[in-house]
Amino acid sequence: MGYSFGTVTLILFTVIISIPSILTFFSKPVGERNKGFITAALLIFIITFASLGGYYLYLNKQKDAMLMAELGANGEYKLYKIEPGSSSYYDGAHPYFLDSPVDTTGHHISEDTYQAMQFLRNKETGKVLAWWDFELEIKAAGKEPVISYASKAIKFTIARPASLYDKYEPDEKVADVSKFFTTDSEEVAKGIAEKYGADIVYISKQRFNILIEVMMLTADQKQDINSPENSEKIKLTMGNKFITGADLKYFDKVFENNDVIIYELK
Repeated sequence: MGYSFGTVTLILFTVIISIPSILTFFSKPVGERNKGFITAALLIFIITFASLGGYYLYLNKQKDAMLMAELGANGEYKLYKIEPGSSSYYDGAHPYFLDSPVDTTGHHISEDTYQAMQFLRNKETGKVLAWWDFELEIKAAGKEPVISYASKAIKFTIARPASLYDKYEPDEKVADVSKFFTTDSEEVAKGIAEKYGADIVYISKQRFNILIEVMMLTADQKQDINSPENSEKIKLTMGNKFITGADLKYFDKVFENNDVIIYELK
């Protein structure tokens, strides 16, 4: 969706596109490897590299023009403002694109999510309890999520797993975060928060109904999330209590808008 590419990718693209010329050169008999042939092969390689290099600069110039803020401790998280009509435009409700070369693939975020990030950035806090999908938002706000990715046990729930560079979280830690949101006991949830030094809970209201089912499956992989009883179980979970604003003994709601709810451990 309108990504530009880095220097390493540029070089790899050049090599891939130049492979036919390279193979042709090395397939020639020794006697035919004359100076003219070598010059032609090098010329093709240089033209290919120059063309891709020009496109690389063009894309990054467009990307830099959209840069709105550099976030995180070292500015490694980039927030871009996407204008209608661009190739990266998603919809009017998600005018920003949050990205980082050091974490998972970036994604579009809403104005409300950006406001939640700004609120979180100004909080003095320990770690943040949230599902791993929102680690970019949390890290861009300068905070540390308890989990930043899925575990190998739930690899099948990842939309785009990449075996070359995936850094899975420990099974126990992901299961604990799942249990935090799916337990019906506030005492159990409090214990999990204290176990990982977390005092903030970050919840996306828009994706709750989808993710709570994944969390329930992660916490207990023997259950059938499509069973009729499952919807009743969801109503009893801590995740649903956070969403519905139930009266809680150990957690205070400190932020809410259309997209995000943030709670703090008392």
